[in-house]
Amino acid sequence: MFWFLNRYGSSDKSGAAVYKRFLFVLAAACAAVSFAAGTARAESKIIDRIIAVVEDEAIFKSDVEQTIRQYLLQQGRTNVSPGEQQELFQRFLKELIDNKLVIAQAGRMDLSIPFSEVEEQVNEAIAQNTRALGGEDAFARQLEREGFTVESLKALYREQIRSRMLVQRVLEMEVRQAAQEISDAELREYYREKEAQLPKRPAVVHLRTIFVGFDSSDRAKQNALAKIEDLHRRLTGGEPFDELAKAHSEDPSAALGGDLGFVSPSDLADPVFAATAAGLEVGEISQPVLTAYGYHVIQVTEKSPDSGDV
Repeated sequence: MFWFLNRYGSSDKSGAAVYKRFLFVLAAACAAVSFAAGTARAESKIIDRIIAVVEDEAIFKSDVEQTIRQYLLQQGRTNVSPGEQQELFQRFLKELIDNKLVIAQAGRMDLSIPFSEVEEQVNEAIAQNTRALGGEDAFARQLEREGFTVESLKALYREQIRSRMLVQRVLEMEVRQAAQEISDAELREYYREKEAQLPKRPAVVHLRTIFVGFDSSDRAKQNALAKIEDLHRRLTGGEPFDELAKAHSEDPSAALGGDLGFVSPSDLADPVFAATAAGLEVGEISQPVLTAYGYHVIQVTEKSPDSGDV
């Protein structure tokens, strides 16, 4: 969410409060994370090792390596330099730790994801990879090069997609709980006391977005463009924006259906994003837009002119 605030500029106070609350939850969970200490002996019998323990669950070296192979499969690549291999290892180890922390928190909140919802997205991910790599034959060859079968790849996707959906559920629960903590009467009383000190509201627009990021490779950029163009076609074909955002957007706002709330275009950090948002009419969906962060599709759902109100 810090990344979200920096990307889009200023946000409402309730959103910041929700994120601070969420950070507190994760910070408490982080106390349960311990890294396996000591140096492993170079014995020929050792085929795997524990590199982190999160809430009594082990993360193995092979877990990270498998995630790297999946990433290379999606990129259509087979070889990376030792430096990039190390960078990818650290990146995906952190992601696995973060996921297990959130999953542990989801367990404490009694949250679960129906298998059918996970499986639907797994099948869609396999279909997207097949298209991106040029068809079933090319996909099968790349699977073989990376040491996967279709079933082993699906099993990996199930775990990752379930983790992502649990993250979204946790965020949604935190938003709802934060909204329930302040009563309408308390809010009105605060407003009466502070009205003279509160800034006047400028002209604002209500935005929502779908975001697809990519790394520095040309292939990744092409894949991201193909994905955002496909989503744009589905949006203009009548599919619900919020449902597509929840299923496919890589922005933190995905948990809220891509909703960014009311913002002033002048406060948006990225000039391309700001200019596109300012030029849209109510209900209009933008063409895919390339910003410093990746590809966006943006929609303005409402406009509110400068009224002089708080």
